[in-house]
Amino acid sequence: AIKAKLAALSDADVKARAKRRQKVLWSEGDAVAELALCGSRDELLEVMLRFAYRRLHTAAIFVKSGDGLVCFDVLDPLLEARELRRFTLPAGDEHVIGKAMALRSPTLGPVDDSDPLCRLLGRKPRTVVVAPILLSGRGIGAVVGDNGDKPIPAQLVGELQRVLPSLQRALTALIQKARTAATTASAAAAAAVVTRA
Repeated sequence: AIKAKLAALSDADVKARAKRRQKVLWSEGDAVAELALCGSRDELLEVMLRFAYRRLHTAAIFVKSGDGLVCFDVLDPLLEARELRRFTLPAGDEHVIGKAMALRSPTLGPVDDSDPLCRLLGRKPRTVVVAPILLSGRGIGAVVGDNGDKPIPAQLVGELQRVLPSLQRALTALIQKARTAATTASAAAAAAVVTRA
């Protein structure tokens, strides 16, 4: 199946995917600097994903969509985001991601065999880290990761806790910028109507 996927991709696509899956050597400061350079939500989430992936086998970002959580993106040697996007996890706290979002705090620990995350990943990881992404105190998504059958480095939770506020501030700034632009455009349109009258 993997050979068929690779055959369908152009050489440039294969190189781009391989580069994306390379582990970055960013420190926390590097990740914060990368976040400051981003101009869109997708770029911000990509930086956060790559920062988490540097210490993990699998890193994913789930975001709220309607009444559930969907996979925004994933970095894994075998999984593709489009495969995971077919599934929607319920928004409640009946699974490991929902529990961490309800607590509004990162969690690190084992996951039950019955957890929908195991079904999504196609395996039961030894441990899972879940770091909620909060805006105005509300969970809008989560960084989720595992390290296969190896333990997750405990310092990763602290690193995520220290970098996530920069992501959250950058997302808030993007929202405020969009609101300001919309208000400015609306005021300009109203002024144009008044000057024509």
